[in-house]
Amino acid sequence: MNLEEMRERLRSRLGESSLSTEELDFELKNAVFRHNPDWTIETLPENEEYLVLKLAQISCLYTLASREAKNYRIGVDGVSIDKAQRVRNYLSIAENLEKEYQSIINSEDYAKIEVENFKRYSARLNRLVGG
Repeated sequence: MNLEEMRERLRSRLGESSLSTEELDFELKNAVFRHNPDWTIETLPENEEYLVLKLAQISCLYTLASREAKNYRIGVDGVSIDKAQRVRNYLSIAENLEKEYQSIINSEDYAKIEVENFKRYSARLNRLVGG
């Protein structure tokens, strides 16, 4: 998946947001680096895209929460919502996604996938093995 496709997926996960294209791109690139510093958007394995999108979404939600942190009410058509509630909602979603991400990467199944996909040099065979 390329950067544009990942950005559109991230946009769809966030729904209406005030984050610019540049901010979304930064968050995606940063998420790839946080997930595995050896990868880029272009070299990211397909089976890792879901986790990188999750990390980028978490970061975006924290950014949105910090922007909404001013404590006042907004209203439309007689319905109002306290901005503090919006901040709590963003933070709650981000925290739940973070727990989910940590649960996945700390699971035995994920560790097994990592070991199976890990390339290493075998002195006995005199070549790269694995992965």
